[in-house]
Amino acid sequence: AKAVKPVFTDLCPGLNYQLQVSSDLNNWTNHGSVFSATNSTMDYPQYWDVDGWGGLFFRLQVSP
Repeated sequence: AKAVKPVFTDLCPGLNYQLQVSSDLNNWTNHGSVFSATNSTMDYPQYWDVDGWGGLFFRLQVSP
């Protein structure tokens, strides 16, 4: 099995973020709950199985 675990940098402590996932960079789906950054880096606490994916993309959006 192939797996990926997202790592994010340059976060602003105190801001809220929402992880989003896409397979095509056009349609994004929220994943998990909004979280508040406690420091400038984060290893997301989940792995994704990527066997069979043509592409899998992650981004964080600042959330109110």
